[in-house]
Amino acid sequence: GAVVDTGLVRIKLTQVDDGDGDAPASYMSSVDHLTVTSISRASAMQRMGRAGRTAGGTCYRLYSKSHAASFRDFQVPEIHRTSLENVLLRLASMRLPITPFLDTLLEPPPQRSVSHAAQRLHALGAVELPATFDVSDPNRSRLHQLKLTHLGRWLSRIPVDPGPGKLVVLAAMLECLDPALTVAACAEQTSPFIAAREVAKDVDAARLRLSMMSGSDQLVNALAYNELAFAEPRHRRSVAAQN
Repeated sequence: GAVVDTGLVRIKLTQVDDGDGDAPASYMSSVDHLTVTSISRASAMQRMGRAGRTAGGTCYRLYSKSHAASFRDFQVPEIHRTSLENVLLRLASMRLPITPFLDTLLEPPPQRSVSHAAQRLHALGAVELPATFDVSDPNRSRLHQLKLTHLGRWLSRIPVDPGPGKLVVLAAMLECLDPALTVAACAEQTSPFIAAREVAKDVDAARLRLSMMSGSDQLVNALAYNELAFAEPRHRRSVAAQN
């Protein structure tokens, strides 16, 4: 058999900056999203092994030796590169000690990442921070317990990130759930619009039309989805192309 190795992998990424510069950072966003990055040397070996799993085979690597030399030995552990808010919500809902539990993992997340996740949950109104928590020094503030608010208890039951989750909860209360579900779903994905340079002007024009001059990317995504969802099945391809 044959295997074609592009040297790329799509991984979930949010916050991976633990202060030592050991991983690419996307810290400001607290919503996990998929991004394309280089594979690790371990993954390259695994892909090569697939070519000869049952018989002799060939692995075609579509990258240079110099590029392969830049690969990490192993991929950064997911808990070091994704949002910890959901983890903290689950632990709080089970009344488990936060930092002591995370310290039992094979590769515990940095305390700074845990503290920042707790601060973001507090800003969302999902948890109450303990009186001993030192906001000025997140590297040393060890969390033992987090108390969920009423909102936090709802968010701990919803299988989405807390930010979009809060949007869904509030939308349900305000009886405007349908567009909020679309916005929440789009928040965890890359843009549905083609970003190729040769059609950039057409894409911008379509986005401007859909936004109704609001300047809101979230509204654009929701309206684009509605146009596609409510179009007749035989017209959906042309609707997608126009937008």
